[in-house]
Amino acid sequence: MKKIALILVFALVTMALASCGAGKPNDDTDLKIEDLLENKDEEGNEEKPNVSVKYDCVYENYTYDLYVDDNYIVITKYDFGTDEEAAGDAATAAEDEEVIETIDLTIPATIDGVPVKKIAKGAFEKNNVLASVTVPAGVTEIAAEAFWFSTSLTSVKLPASLTLLGERVFAYCPALTALDVPASVTEIPAGLCIECTALEKLTFGNKVTSIGENAFAFCTALKTVNLGTSLTTIGAGAFKWCTALTKADLPASAKDVAADAFAHCDLLGK
Repeated sequence: MKKIALILVFALVTMALASCGAGKPNDDTDLKIEDLLENKDEEGNEEKPNVSVKYDCVYENYTYDLYVDDNYIVITKYDFGTDEEAAGDAATAAEDEEVIETIDLTIPATIDGVPVKKIAKGAFEKNNVLASVTVPAGVTEIAAEAFWFSTSLTSVKLPASLTLLGERVFAYCPALTALDVPASVTEIPAGLCIECTALEKLTFGNKVTSIGENAFAFCTALKTVNLGTSLTTIGAGAFKWCTALTKADLPASAKDVAADAFAHCDLLGK
């Protein structure tokens, strides 16, 4: 069995290096390939065959980490182009009064046969190129600020496999018009869509138990929201300054609602 396990590890490591070209371990580990195959850790001690090793790899415009032990990928960055190119595009657009060309992005479900399971913090942040994004089935987590300040982002498709959203994932995306949070997500984090001023349609499942601070603050186009039947907590300023909001029925389960959760929602209930 040990021989089989070592063969599997060798195959995964070979695949990782093939995918990465000059792939090498991250700075947080000094493990070498020969140590891995000899079933030893970075100090030369005996270790289980599937010791955790990750590689900085590149696939098309994606940079990702491959976790050898659990055999999954985390997308860590997407290259939208250099700052110089973006500045040049912006200058040209200003001169010609044309809109900068945008892209519709479908994140791959697998890379070289390995499933993509997570999107890292800030992976797609601060760009004016991304118009829409489809997150593939199999992704379970999108970390904090993954898409924040994506100023051209208008639509997002999230998979049913998603269970965890980090804080401010879609914060300051002024063109985002709708967000459908899958039923598998039970907690809406702080600042999720703060200042998404074009957000008109918001849906999430009946299993959501909490909405974090400022989650939808300053979403000035949001008119109605269905808060489900399992909600217990709404954090401070969760919907403050949602000036178009006319309907947000609180379920009987909502016992912990911050005093300013709906501050300055002057049309609410009218």
